[in-house]
Amino acid sequence: MSHVAATTEQQDRWFTNPWVWFVMFVPFTAVLFGAVMIISANYQPDDLVVDDYYKEGKGINRRIQQDVQAVQMGARASVLAVTSQGVLFEIVGGSEHLTLDMFHVTSKEKDLQIDLVRQSDTQYTASSAVLADRLNSTGIWYLEIRDEDSVWRLRQRINTPVEQLVMEPSP
Repeated sequence: MSHVAATTEQQDRWFTNPWVWFVMFVPFTAVLFGAVMIISANYQPDDLVVDDYYKEGKGINRRIQQDVQAVQMGARASVLAVTSQGVLFEIVGGSEHLTLDMFHVTSKEKDLQIDLVRQSDTQYTASSAVLADRLNSTGIWYLEIRDEDSVWRLRQRINTPVEQLVMEPSP
């Protein structure tokens, strides 16, 4: 009789049954995954979210008008040389003061704004070692060249490193 009592006692231990652990594993992993998602969402907030959608929506028409103006002007930009001190551009249709914006696709902290210095009628330089380094390293960026009054712009998505870059307006 003692042998029968020992056998039923072993059968009564719930933690020795593998199905109990299997069934408990699913909710445990769901709770663990939820905690990881909450922590990661709070630790690295999304830079792509805009607070004022109405204001952004109004700006779309202005950006479309800038693109149309660039097409009408025949604006075009190309990179002539990338050195450790900066970048040399050839920009057709440029004005005296131009600005180059380099936007990272996911991280706002990596964005860069540089004034282009006119060297001749069509040649401009960007004296920035950071820009040269980013054009030579691997990444995905948006480049935007615009005039001082924001009348026209050239914008293009690029994959770096770049060997040859030509920016033309999109109609």
